Order: sequence, then C-alpha cells, then structure tokens
Amino acid sequence: MRRGKLGLLVLIAGAGLMQTRAQLFDDLAAGPFAAEFSTIWETGRRAEALGTLAVWEDVGDTQRWGLSPLLSYERTPILKRESFDLFYPVLTWRRSGTEYRWQFVQLFNFIGSDTQAQDGVVRRTVFPLYFEQTSRSGTNDYFAVMPFYGHLENRLFRDEIEFIMFPFYAKTRKGERITRNYLYPFVSTREGAGWSGWKVWPLYATERKEITWVTNTVSERVISPGREKWFALWPVAVMEKTGIGTTNEATTRAVLPFYSTLRSEARDQTSILWPFFSRTEDRQRQYVEWGAPWPLLGWADGPGKTARRVFPFYGKINAGEMNQEFVLWPVFTHRSIDAETLRRDQWRSVYFFYSDIRLINKETGEFRRDRGMWPFFVWRHELDGRVRLQVPAPLETVLRNREAVQRNYSPLWAMYRAESNPKTGAASQSVLWNLFRREVTTNAVRTSCLFGLVQTKRIGAERHWRFFWLPNRHFAEPNPPRPTVVVSRANPMVKRGDVLRERQLTLNGPSAPSTP
Repeated sequence: MRRGKLGLLVLIAGAGLMQTRAQLFDDLAAGPFAAEFSTIWETGRRAEALGTLAVWEDVGDTQRWGLSPLLSYERTPILKRESFDLFYPVLTWRRSGTEYRWQFVQLFNFIGSDTQAQDGVVRRTVFPLYFEQTSRSGTNDYFAVMPFYGHLENRLFRDEIEFIMFPFYAKTRKGERITRNYLYPFVSTREGAGWSGWKVWPLYATERKEITWVTNTVSERVISPGREKWFALWPVAVMEKTGIGTTNEATTRAVLPFYSTLRSEARDQTSILWPFFSRTEDRQRQYVEWGAPWPLLGWADGPGKTARRVFPFYGKINAGEMNQEFVLWPVFTHRSIDAETLRRDQWRSVYFFYSDIRLINKETGEFRRDRGMWPFFVWRHELDGRVRLQVPAPLETVLRNREAVQRNYSPLWAMYRAESNPKTGAASQSVLWNLFRREVTTNAVRTSCLFGLVQTKRIGAERHWRFFWLPNRHFAEPNPPRPTVVVSRANPMVKRGDVLRERQLTLNGPSAPSTP
C-alpha cells in the first residue's frame, strides 16, 4: 500500500529518480518534487510531493492524505473517526462512531446515524430555510419549511418550535415555559407551569412566574425561583424582580437614560445618566466600584477587586485569581488566571496581530505556549517539550486550533517549517517546501538540497556526501517500520469490519531479530 502511494507521488512529481526496489522506501530526498521521512511531532512516516501540495502521512493511530487546497482525508480507526474536506469549508464530512455529518458552505448540512440503537436518526438542514429529521421508529420526526410551516424539536435553543406563516404565528417551548408569538416579535403571550404574561412590544409587557418545585439532575426536589417583569415604552421604563423565594432576591428598576438601580442581598448598583455615573457595591465579593463615565474612567477598591482605568490609555484590574491590564488599548493587553496548580497568561497586540498564550503547570514547571504574529509566523511549545515553528502563517494566527485549516491550507504557504522532539532527540527544518531539508536524530545529521542533487550525512565526526542520487552505502538505511493490520475473527465481541491496528518495531535488515 505504501509503495503504491509513494510511487504515485514520485510519478506525479516527475522527479525521474532511478532507485532500486530495495532502496525505494529509504528516506527519499528529492524536495520539492518528492520526499519521504520520519515524522518528528508524532512517531510515524510522511511523504510529500509537489512541494507539500500532495501529502500522505501515517502517525500513531491516524492516517491522512491530501492534495492542498483541493481535498484532504483523515481517519483514526481505533477511535472510529474520519474526516474529509473538499475545498474546505465548501464541503466537509465528519464521522465519529456511528454518527456522520455532511456540511456545505457551513449552512447546508446532513446528519445521520448508522445504528439501530440510536433509532437511525437522520437530520437534513438548509439553514435557515429547511429542517427535517427522520427516524426508524418515527417518534423523533419533524419537518419545517420557512416561513410556511414547521415543527422542530431540540433546535435553535428551544425544546419545541411550531410555526405557521412565520412571523404571523409561532409557538415555542423551553422547559415549562410556553410562548405564543403573533406578528413576531411584536405581540406574544406566556403560559405554562407557573407562567403568565403578555407583551405588545415596545408599548407594554408584563410577565410573572410563580415559585415552583422541580426535580434536578440528581432526582432531588428543589425550588425554581419566581420572577416578575414589566416594561413600558421599552427600553425607557423597566422593572424586574428575580430570585423570588431565594435568599438573594434582586430588584431592577430603570427609567433610561436618567437612572437605573439594582438592589439585592449580595449586590447594589446605581447608574445616573448612564453611562456618565455608576456605582457598584458587591458585598459578596467585597469591593466598591465607580465609573464616571463608564468605561472611560473607573476605579474599584476592596479585598475582592482593585481596578484603575483611564480608557484607552491605561487600565489594570486585579480580581482574585483573574488579572487584566492594557496600555493604549488594543496595542497591548494582558490577561492572566493564577490558580493553585495552573497559571494561564495571554498577551495580545491589536487583536490577532501578535498573540502569546502560555499555560504553566506550577507543580511540575511544564508549560504549553502558543505564539504568533500575523502573517509572519506561528510557534508552539507543548507540555512535553515538543516545539513547532511555521513561517509564514496568514490564517493560523487568526484561527487558532483549526486543524482543518492547518491540514488543507498550511502546506500552500509554509515556506519554512521546524520541529523538535526532546523525548526522541529528533528535529527537522524545511526551507521552500523541502528544497533544503535538514534532519537530526540521536546518531546522525542529514541534509538535502536542490531536489536531492546534493545530500550530506554526518555521523559523529564523519561526514559523507552524495551527488545526483548516485548509490552510496553510507546513505543506505533499513526500511522504516510499517503498520500491520490485523483482523480478529476469534473474538465474538469484534464485529466484522472492526480493525485492530498493531505496530511492529521490526527493522528489515538481514540480521535484525524480529520483535514479537
């Protein structure tokens, strides 16, 4: 399988390399036409062609291949996960366990399941026009076509939605609260267990919830607090009471923009001619804060919080474990969380132009750090000491932790890549899509440049040269270990098609013993 894939990559690249059958799967150095090498970040193998546009990789329990930016595929059989991208994010497919999802331009999606245990639920969505769900039993089915007619369950942050010629009529349910809308959002009524009220927006509205008892997630009977609310000429006159029946009942009154107040057992807040003057007294967190006007000028004092702010020139806030500061916002900002065992710091400059995020384990001293400057570079240091650098990085600094972006687009512009792994003692550097490549292991340093026409290998004090891919015994290496697929049929718990992947640490040399 690997021989065919690698041979195809070399053929596409057109390198015309004359290698023997035994040498074909040694580390291939003909970048940027084609290259194959051991991976640094994770243990495995990687083959690249046409720079890094065509990629095949087998690391750990994951296999991936791609042709950037056209398509990419990744699978992890042991976790039953697969993903496929076609001109990401135009068309994506994801599978996790028995559930799968197709998505087109992040709006049209198709969700389904393969198992009887989950009732074979299939979802089809063309957001926001069409919603459908079907199941084998028919108990979880719904259908909706905006704006004509629809019935939805557990969608759009509601337990149930019904509508006819929306916005003329819609009914929603969330928990025990039922809302009926007529000419949404202007006229509505509220009903349900303990609920009552009506609204003619923005003229007047009134709403009330009685104190009720509910069963929580651990089957205990607890109080569901009551509440009252009304407004007139919204948002001019507003009154609201929350937490009725609890020890922290809160009352809010406002006639905007003249004044607004909040009174509760734990917190008082007053604003006059908002945002010109405000005062907050938090008795639970023990601090008093002033704003005049908010958010330009502000200060706070107390055991729970201290703050000084002259926006946008300078600001500093200390609130227990959380701290913030800025200078000439947004030129420089810093946020930190200092917990008992962990500390997290985040520095930013002009949003994503420069970003530095560091997480430290205070007990072990290990740290993870992500640094990036748009569009120049992105750098990562993992807790186990692994380091990765990419130059340039026009999207990676904006969209952090987006594996699909790194898989489909990073190969296009990653002119310089560097990786190191202190646990294995391995490191690598690649310039201009492997036009120059350097690899370091515990016992050798190997370089390749100009499509592999010039190669060097240093072992200790000895340096060897290789030109024009001519055979050289110093560059001959045992074939790299390959994954072995074993299908178990003896165990009745293993279903047909389940694959158990095993790694064999076997060197293909003539005298190397086999490892069971």
